[in-house]
Amino acid sequence: MAIEDRYRRQMAQLLPPGSAWARDSDSVLQRLLAGVAREFGRLHKRITGLVREADTRTTSELLPDWERVLGLP
Repeated sequence: MAIEDRYRRQMAQLLPPGSAWARDSDSVLQRLLAGVAREFGRLHKRITGLVREADTRTTSELLPDWERVLGLP
């Protein structure tokens, strides 16, 4: 299951019970949750990537910064 789907499902499960909170997937509320979940998924992937960048052995994006900080040519 994609991370976006997991976030959307978690947010839907946090909704209070009642008919005011539409549960069908075509409702405006569920589409809104899906949009927010996509952004949460994007952020989750970006944060995971930045954690990898903190390790000099696996960095690629921050390599110039690591070289500067460590005084490498």
